[in-house]
Amino acid sequence: MYKQTKPDVDSAEIIRERIEKQSHAYSNRGSELTTSENCDDILRTASDVTKGGTLEKAVVDKSSSYQNAGATELEPSFYDNAPDGGWGWAVTFAAFMVGVILDGISFSFGIFYRELLQYFEESKSLTSWIISVLNGTYLGIGPIASILVTVYGCRPVAIFGATLASVSFFMCTFSPNVRIMILVYGLLGGAGLGLLYLPAIVSVGHYFKRKRALATGIAVCGSGIGGFVFAPLSEFLIEKYTWKGAMMIISAIVLNGIPIAALLRSLEGSLTYSERKRKVESADRALKGNRLDDVSGDKPSNENSAKKCCNFDFSSTFDFELLKSPTFIVYGMSSFLCMLGFFIPFTYIPDLVNDMGMTSKQGAMIISIIGITNTVVRVFVGWLADRPWADALLINSVALLIGGAATMFVPMYDVFGVMATYAVVFGISIAVFVSYRSIIMAELLGIEKLTSSFGLVTMCQGLSAFIGAPIAGALSDEAGDYKGAFYLAGITIAFSGVICFPLRAINRWEKRREEARCYKMNGDVFSSDNEIHMTLTSRETLPV
Repeated sequence: MYKQTKPDVDSAEIIRERIEKQSHAYSNRGSELTTSENCDDILRTASDVTKGGTLEKAVVDKSSSYQNAGATELEPSFYDNAPDGGWGWAVTFAAFMVGVILDGISFSFGIFYRELLQYFEESKSLTSWIISVLNGTYLGIGPIASILVTVYGCRPVAIFGATLASVSFFMCTFSPNVRIMILVYGLLGGAGLGLLYLPAIVSVGHYFKRKRALATGIAVCGSGIGGFVFAPLSEFLIEKYTWKGAMMIISAIVLNGIPIAALLRSLEGSLTYSERKRKVESADRALKGNRLDDVSGDKPSNENSAKKCCNFDFSSTFDFELLKSPTFIVYGMSSFLCMLGFFIPFTYIPDLVNDMGMTSKQGAMIISIIGITNTVVRVFVGWLADRPWADALLINSVALLIGGAATMFVPMYDVFGVMATYAVVFGISIAVFVSYRSIIMAELLGIEKLTSSFGLVTMCQGLSAFIGAPIAGALSDEAGDYKGAFYLAGITIAFSGVICFPLRAINRWEKRREEARCYKMNGDVFSSDNEIHMTLTSRETLPV
């Protein structure tokens, strides 16, 4: 049974105006929330009004839906008004120090690797799982860290991560075998570092707009300082206190991550998912309390409210639609391949130079050279990316191609001077890759999707970091040398640069495809808002 009714066009137009404001404020869903979908939502809202719902209810319900849709990131208005300085420099310093600690531990593990091979008397492949699990976990936990940051904010997540990592590194010294060491040091320690790392890097992007590349370059150059400092420090501590004593001291250093994480104050005016949800529910309750009449006469159900409170919608806190983006898929594959070989030189060079007849101090010096080069170049490439003529994506592709080619021939560099030259080249290539990750993602996918895209990219890197060093170790155990390990590292790093060359063209094609969908709605194609308005006024037949 149907009856003819005349839609309340004036009410629908008011709704359109209100919804468009909300849609603009929460447009961080990007291409997923197109103009056509906004119009379709408006039509459905107008239908709700003509069916007997009140204007206030329609607007609040639709506003709430956009609030949830936008909960994955900060609103674009906060990004537009980023201070480009002020407390942002304190946040940059915090991210710098996090890089010193995290990558200092990761890059210098090769010094511990020799000691652990002798202590546990296990194969190279199994022993290398210790650092592979740590690297894979701290990178792979990215999506979980992104969700936790969205819900609780950067500061509490980072403080918890620093605490977990410190305790894990202390407890691993009591490991009776290498498998327990993998679990405690690798899995738990890696999880703690991951929860400390992502909030620090993402916070820098939130505080800067025009100077984002420079600030990011300064923040991530802490990684190089960490490699430069921690390699000789680890060598000294192991000689003085054995690997167990050295690990306990490093766990105390990691504990300093707690006051460092306290600097990660949220951008003024931003709200976490939990705060947004409470704000919307409060407004909803206030508006319902002021409503004088409701045609349906329905009252809110306590049971439904309880379910709404208890259920947590992960899709509203993390942008999984990125997995459908060709641009993201190609860049994610590049990151996966790069990280497959990224940690192999750091893990095996100290043992390789020892086999070549060089001293352990020279092995530590090679890691330090990579670290200091990494530091200097990160600041420079951060400044370079802010130049209007610089193409961060092209620079990244070329650097990875050169760094990968140089890595393939590491076993042939049997003279310290040649090995030191390679360390400079490799340090430059990884400096570019790490510095430009967030810049490339913000440029191609949008700053509003930085947290989600960064989390997913680090997950891709984590998956490959899990298997990279163990595969290289297995090749070394099988062949009796490290040639296969460095061939693997070089080829994967070089190819990760090659597949980034067409990435900008892919991104342009994707944007054109999304623009073509802008005026599609329910199978119809609209060329203007006038046609949408005509459709709105023509839907006069509604079910009772």
